[in-house]
Formats: sequence, C-alpha cells, structure tokens
Amino acid sequence: MKTARIILVITLFVSIGTILLGGFLQLVPNIRLAKVKRDRLPIGPLTKDVFGKNTIHITQIVKGKKSAIRSVTMLKSLLYFQNHLNSASQECLRVEPFETSPCFTELHPAQNPIHVHFITEYDLWPVLKSKLGNCSLPYLECSFYNLAEYQSFAERIPNTNHAGAAGIAKLWVPYILPHWVIRTIFVDTDTLWNENVETLWKIFDNFTSTQMLGIAWEQQSQDAHCRRSSETSLPVTGVNSGLVLMHLSRMRVANWGLITEQHIVSFLAVRKHLSQADQDIYNSVLALKPEWLYSLPCEWNVQVYSPVAVQCCPVIWPDRRPKITHECSDVKQTSTRSYGFLRIAHYNTDNKPEDTGWNNAPPYNPLPSGSALTNDGLRARFFDVYARFRKIPMDCFV
Repeated sequence: MKTARIILVITLFVSIGTILLGGFLQLVPNIRLAKVKRDRLPIGPLTKDVFGKNTIHITQIVKGKKSAIRSVTMLKSLLYFQNHLNSASQECLRVEPFETSPCFTELHPAQNPIHVHFITEYDLWPVLKSKLGNCSLPYLECSFYNLAEYQSFAERIPNTNHAGAAGIAKLWVPYILPHWVIRTIFVDTDTLWNENVETLWKIFDNFTSTQMLGIAWEQQSQDAHCRRSSETSLPVTGVNSGLVLMHLSRMRVANWGLITEQHIVSFLAVRKHLSQADQDIYNSVLALKPEWLYSLPCEWNVQVYSPVAVQCCPVIWPDRRPKITHECSDVKQTSTRSYGFLRIAHYNTDNKPEDTGWNNAPPYNPLPSGSALTNDGLRARFFDVYARFRKIPMDCFV
C-alpha cells in the first residue's frame, strides 16, 4: 500500500511538471525552435586534434571587428605568459611589455600547444587569420565556426544585455565544438592574461566527478559572500560567465542543451527577457545543480564593471615577466598581505578600450607597493597593459 502511494505521488508530480512546462512553451513558443541538431549544422572546416592530449583548447565568440582586435590582443597576452616572445630580436625586445625584476628565482614557463576555436561571423574569418599570421605558429591551431548558424536562434530569445544574441550563443559551445574536444576554456574577448594558461588548465584536474563548470563569482560587494570562493552555495549575484572552464564531455552526457533550453523557457515565463544573457541561465541551472560547479578563485576573473568590485577581489597587478613569480613581482613581499595577484583581468563594461581611446588614455600611476588596486586604478592599469600588448607585432611570437 505504501509503495502504491509513493508511485501515485511521483506520477502526480511528473504530471504537474509536464503541465507547467507545456504552459511555459505556450507563453514563449519560439523557444521550441531550439530543437535542432546544432552539432550537425554547416559550421565550417573542423580539424582533427592535431596536437594530442597536451593541447589547451581556448574558445571565443567574436562579434564585430572591434571584438576581433580585442581577441587578438587577448591571445598575445596568453602567448606572452607562455614565454613565446622572441627575446632574440632587438625589434621585439623594444616592445617587451614589462620591466625587468630584481628577483633571482626564475620559473621555467610551460609551453603548450594552443588550439583556439573562434565562433565568429564568416566575414571575420580572413580578418582573424590575417591578424594571427594565418595561425602559422607551430604550436597554434585555429578553427572557425559560423556564428550566424547559432545567432539566428539566439535572436529569438528576448534579451536586453549589451552582448546581444552572441552572448546567449555561448550556452551551446558543447555542441558547436567537435565531439573530440573534451574540455575548453571559454573566455570573453575583453580580457587580458597575467598568468600562464597552463595553470588555469590544470584546475580541470581538481574537478570532482560531478563538476563540469569552473566559474568565478560575480563581483558585487553588496553580497557578503562575494569573497568566499570556497562557498558551495551561489552568492546573491551569482557567477560571471566571462571565463568558464567547460568540461564538455560531461555537459553533453548531462544533456546540457535540453536543460538550458528548459531553463530559458522557465526564466522567460517569469521575467519576460534575459538581462545578463547566458549568465542568467548559468545562474538558474547552478542554483538547482550546485554539484556541477567548481568555484574559481576571484583572481581568475577580476572584473571592472562595478565600482565596488575591488572589495570582493582586492588584487595587485605589477609588471611581471613570464619567468618571474607573482611573489617576486610584489616588492613588498609580505606574508600578511590582504590582496591577491591578478591572473585574468576582465573589462566587462559596455564601453571597451577601442570605444574610449585606448591609445590616448591618461598614464597609469602605480600605487605604493602593498596597496590593492582601486576600481579606477584597475581600469587604468587595464588600458595601460592593453596598449602594451596591442603594440606587439604578431610576428614577435615564436
């Protein structure tokens, strides 16, 4: 008798869930158009995994020529911290972005094969190829995917975020990339690296058997937990999807595509539109599936959007060459410091460096050693470092 009651209750809940989902689909019927095999769309030439298991996969959505310029600048910073700047060339040494350090302890930076997956407009394929020297570096592979195939569906989803439909298309990376790509680092174009990418890639090894997404918190200091990256529960303001470690094979097995589409339907039934594009859906999914989340330390996604973000993630960003440790670059070198070392900077504002005159920005004035950056200081430092990498010719990387 007890078993029969349990079965009856389960059946009732399933029936109610089906009715509610049907109601949501009637409210936003266009979402049903998502039921296409996105992994079989004509998305351009895909290469096999030419480098093998040591390859680091980087994925970006690039929308517009300015975004393409930012993407290339981001990639220069990534290659720089893998120690690929040609130190044998006097011309390249003249554009070395950082000063030398008195530190005598040097690192031996890892150098990995890098495979960059560009999800972008077809017209930008030759632009990116040209700016990257036809991706001819022996350790660099590029694949291109036609953004239009995915943006056309994303445009049907009401969204007020400045990233537009391209921002929503991030959700389908597991189906855009070929099946043999098991893991990837998705990173927005408005970022700069200040660390060897291998250090971040190794964090995948720390994932538990259930974790499939590595993301840092949204940095809004009105949330008392915004500095506690070890917290298992989502803070009030959720996560920031400008940098996501994606364990793609686990996402596919978990039926990520169907789950996100259901969450989009449910979200729109209540709020009528997305305000943070894909980020709304990440937060919606992870609120119900916290076991899928690996919380990244905030230094891997230091955000400039909020004036109070630096209270969530106080950092320093001194000059540092690839062979120098963060500790050596910190002149004060105190064991009781109350700040971290910036590893990735994320300029997540509406106006990007190209929109606000990156090459005419006021000079950056470093704070006294041992002082964490203010929000204004963080923005100024981003412009300062961005300009340095922007000026390095691509042929200075070997």
